[in-house]
Amino acid sequence: MFSFAILSLAFLLLIAPFYIYSQFNAEEAIAELEFDKISEQYYIAHLSTGDLCIAQDFPIQGDQWQLDAQFLKWKGIAVTLGFESRYQLERLSGRYVNIIQQNESTNSAFDLSPELLLNLFPSSYADSKEGILIDTLYGSSVYLNIDTTKSYRVYKTEDGLIVRSEERAIPVSEGGVLTISITKACETNPSTLDRLARIINRWATNLLK
Repeated sequence: MFSFAILSLAFLLLIAPFYIYSQFNAEEAIAELEFDKISEQYYIAHLSTGDLCIAQDFPIQGDQWQLDAQFLKWKGIAVTLGFESRYQLERLSGRYVNIIQQNESTNSAFDLSPELLLNLFPSSYADSKEGILIDTLYGSSVYLNIDTTKSYRVYKTEDGLIVRSEERAIPVSEGGVLTISITKACETNPSTLDRLARIINRWATNLLK
């Protein structure tokens, strides 16, 4: 029995670096944005979150868009056990390239934080000392110039947000028929194991409040 325990521990130590590497390099699409221009420096942003199938519209003023999120990052044994960093989308806003215009023009910002009975990101975390499993609570943002010909997809990583863009699918009218090219499907539903892991993550986060 003792030998089996030693071998099991050695095996875990051997595979842990590869597992942790996979966890830290995983990317998950959490938002998609497209824009329609209304007038100079005024756009309608179409923001899709969750399964990326249903979009909400927001009026955005400026030359650029910015998406903010809060992150809770684990450490130590929590990382080895596969606890995912927790995130919560916080704000969508417009910004200007020119600083003077940023200070003098009308700014647009919209709260994306969900109304939850239990808040995973209480303000007390920011001032608290590091816990046994919690590494840090911090904000992460991405921003890019607004281009109505682009579709922007925002990804969650273990360290924060990243964004990638691709050509937007533009409706084409041929012979009076409007055709829209669909190049991707909605995000697939998480597996049973993924859902179980998320439940455990939420339980652990609430337990450590």
